[in-house]
Amino acid sequence: MTESPFADVPASNVYADVATVMKETGIMVGQQNNTIFNAGEGLTREQMASVLVRAFDLESLGGDPEVIDLNDSSDVHRENILILTEHGITQTEDQRFRPREVVNRGQMALFIDRILTNVHAE
Repeated sequence: MTESPFADVPASNVYADVATVMKETGIMVGQQNNTIFNAGEGLTREQMASVLVRAFDLESLGGDPEVIDLNDSSDVHRENILILTEHGITQTEDQRFRPREVVNRGQMALFIDRILTNVHAE
């Protein structure tokens, strides 16, 4: 293992190889000017949107989905939230995405299943 690309993940850390792959593939680029991985922190729904869009190469369908709390999200994640919504991955009855809420493992698994079933199904 070479040097880790994140200041908070030394090369000896159990997450170092995975964090390096995430950065090299562009799936997780890091925080604070791409220098911090935050391996021990939860993933917000807006961060999850960007991770999933990058990981599965999702693109906009050209629609205009209604997400009434889109302005509560960070600028960097807004397009990816809309892309997930267009694909029906994050549909909610009240059109709220709740960008700052933390995603648990079960929710993340559900989002990945929706992508595999609805978007990447052959």
